[in-house]
Amino acid sequence: MTAPAFKVLRLGYRKGRDPRITTHLALVSRALGATDFLLAGDEDEGLFDNVQSVNERFGGAMNCEHVGAGLSWLKRFS
Repeated sequence: MTAPAFKVLRLGYRKGRDPRITTHLALVSRALGATDFLLAGDEDEGLFDNVQSVNERFGGAMNCEHVGAGLSWLKRFS
């Protein structure tokens, strides 16, 4: 039986203040089987390098991307 696919959305990212906790959240999401990690807040291109490095070393294909406004992204599902 295959686990259902899910996405994780991190709201309120502040560049320069939150990279460690956000990277940790992305890696835990990956470990739990998330297919996508979405980041709403300040754009930080280098943030996803650690997650991509883990994907390359241990396998997996979690997609990481920035979304402009997280709440607008969520409203598409209601």
